[in-house]
Amino acid sequence: MAAPSSVPLQPIYPLQKVPTITIGHETPSLGYRGNSSSYSSVPAAEPEHAIGHRRNSSSVSLLSQTETNDPAPARDFSDTSLLLPRSETEAPLSKPQKPPYTAFSDGRRKFLLAIVTAAAFLAPVAGNIYLPALPQLSIDFHVSRVAINATVSIFMLVFAIAPLFWGACADFMGRKPLYTISFLIFVLANAILIFIPANYGALFFLRILQATGASSVASLGAGTIADMYEPKIRAGAISIFMLGPQLGPVLGPVIGGAIIGSTSWRWIFGFLAILGAAIWVWMLFCLPETLRAKVGNSALHADGPWIAFPNFHARAPIAPGTIIMKRPSAMNVFKLLKYPPIVLVSINVAILFGSYYCVAVTLPTRLKYEYHFSETAIGVAYIPIGVSMIAGSLLSGRYSDWDHTRAQRASPDGKVAPEHRIKSQLFGVVLFPIGIELYGWSCYFAFHPAVVLTATAVVGFSMSWVFATNTTYMTLAKPGQAATLVAIASLFRNPAASLASLVIDPIVTKIGIGWTFRGLAALDMSCILMVIVLIWYGPGWRKRIDDEIAAEKAKAAPSVGQGAAGVSAVSLAPSTIQR
Repeated sequence: MAAPSSVPLQPIYPLQKVPTITIGHETPSLGYRGNSSSYSSVPAAEPEHAIGHRRNSSSVSLLSQTETNDPAPARDFSDTSLLLPRSETEAPLSKPQKPPYTAFSDGRRKFLLAIVTAAAFLAPVAGNIYLPALPQLSIDFHVSRVAINATVSIFMLVFAIAPLFWGACADFMGRKPLYTISFLIFVLANAILIFIPANYGALFFLRILQATGASSVASLGAGTIADMYEPKIRAGAISIFMLGPQLGPVLGPVIGGAIIGSTSWRWIFGFLAILGAAIWVWMLFCLPETLRAKVGNSALHADGPWIAFPNFHARAPIAPGTIIMKRPSAMNVFKLLKYPPIVLVSINVAILFGSYYCVAVTLPTRLKYEYHFSETAIGVAYIPIGVSMIAGSLLSGRYSDWDHTRAQRASPDGKVAPEHRIKSQLFGVVLFPIGIELYGWSCYFAFHPAVVLTATAVVGFSMSWVFATNTTYMTLAKPGQAATLVAIASLFRNPAASLASLVIDPIVTKIGIGWTFRGLAALDMSCILMVIVLIWYGPGWRKRIDDEIAAEKAKAAPSVGQGAAGVSAVSLAPSTIQR
């Protein structure tokens, strides 16, 4: 007699537990053994039967056949189309899981966040480290103070406008190429400034190049964070990223004063060139492409080494329906300004940042002539502002993410509108004018320096509290254009700071510092009204934005795969492409 043969087979059903069926020479039979996770064969006395299937919506029950005198109904095993060897169905069939927002590990994300935060710190340092050297530059370049101050104004102007170009291109071309190009421009401009002869025209032109290169991180960094961090935890990452732009203006003059006090002003640009080159190399070899329209959730890079040869052409399949920006245009930037939430948030930031610069510009003068602080002591006096900015940014980000998670759990569909982030700003916009008012009158009445510095700390804390949530909101306001929207906020913010720096001293001279800052506090209170308007009318404006995005998708869908000549500003990933 031939030996029995055993062929493990399985029915193709969406089973939770997959049985093993053994067909032998004698009798196939099944039995379920306790609560085991698998099924095993048991002997039986009846030939060619004993298999029973009972299916419902979620599982199959197998009726055990044991030795009995009553034969079970015969089953026909001739049709094996519904059976596969166990090796092909080892894992239970289940509903496909949604891929993670990002394939990067938490440690890798923190590493990349550190890179963009360091880059964001360098840009405002470049603008402010230059200030202590202005008197010496005026002498060496044989120009008036007004002319040398113009090199500061042109830096601020370019720093406000250039991010629009970088942001729009980054949402289309990718992040990594623009990081590389912009920082190379920055490093070369500073390297030339080290050796340049004392020529005012060359200084003016190179300051333009310096600002152009440095300005990219304001928008590129926010876009990179939006690529890596899902909305529910994005505010915390944004709050860390914002430490760079906020600490740069505080530490820049301190570093610049130390350099100019010990060596030539040329080493200011040498310091920027060396630091910029180090960050450029760091980004070149450690920061991969993250634009979701090119690499999806970055699974392409997730398992690779953290330090790798630069790849500027990385591509990966992306999720169906992903918004893909077409070639950037100036018209698309202006179209974004028709959305009331974007305009209100940008104005909000501009008012607060301008008021902060009024404090930053008047503080050194007050400390020097009213309290007789030395230059070193004036530099130390910026520490309370810096510490308070760090605390405000970090606490704001954590609170905003916690509040977002709480609202998400309370929502029936688990969705939370981006405008919910604005609610957490109320604390900051209420506290900010209090700090402004306290600063003005403490300077007017010549209170103890500790009171003045406490007021500056309140201003720094409340401003950074608002900025962290504002930047987070801008990355959520219109999908696929995070970098462009953050650049628009910069377009409002930096000119406001430049204007405030120009007008604050004449106004203080005319009406006094107390009443000047009371007027600023009244202006800052308008930000409270803007936040309330956004909370009340935000849902309606949000529906309008969502409807337009849906219309853009509808227009883009027929042209998928037909190149870039679509009628819409966006296209869609084909629905046939999977991650």
